[in-house]
Amino acid sequence: MQLELVSKNKVDNVNFNFKLGISKSDKLKKYLPNDYLYIHYKKFFFEELSWGVKGLESILVELKRRNLNIVLTKDIEIDENNTVFRDKYNTYDFKTDKFYDNASNILFLDNISGVDLYNVVKYSKKVIAIHGMITNLAYLCKKPVLDLFHCVIRNKDDYHSYKNAFYEFKPNYPGYDFIIPSKNIEKTIKKMKFSLIENI
Repeated sequence: MQLELVSKNKVDNVNFNFKLGISKSDKLKKYLPNDYLYIHYKKFFFEELSWGVKGLESILVELKRRNLNIVLTKDIEIDENNTVFRDKYNTYDFKTDKFYDNASNILFLDNISGVDLYNVVKYSKKVIAIHGMITNLAYLCKKPVLDLFHCVIRNKDDYHSYKNAFYEFKPNYPGYDFIIPSKNIEKTIKKMKFSLIENI
């Protein structure tokens, strides 16, 4: 794919159509629900916003009102949240090939990466994530996405820098939506509701 993108023989790479023709793994076929919202927990940003895991739980409560099934992933570092999520939600651990049944409609996919992660995005009903790799994958798959565009503005330069970055990397397609999250999780959830109503 990289060679196709940078090939000198290609006249127009702008319209390159990203398609990964790899189907779901047997593990995803076994555990992934048919109809689900997908949310990615990015610890650094959730803590910078002073939300932490409690903020995630507040968001999950709102999502459960909208959909029966929710799939949750987190960044690849091993930390206390791997255990917290495994003890609370249904969990499939790709590394150990173990499933933990907690009678939950939230499925935590632990140690997921590569094609499996791509397919979780691809088959989701909607993606909710802090702006970054996951929202970019959603864009490539043209999935409905709620992009939490986190920015810390301390001065005018920060404002202009984030504004330029946002317009440079903001996808433009039906189903893409964004909010700028607030440290007040309740305010953020109120902003999220508009996007959730539209696409779910």
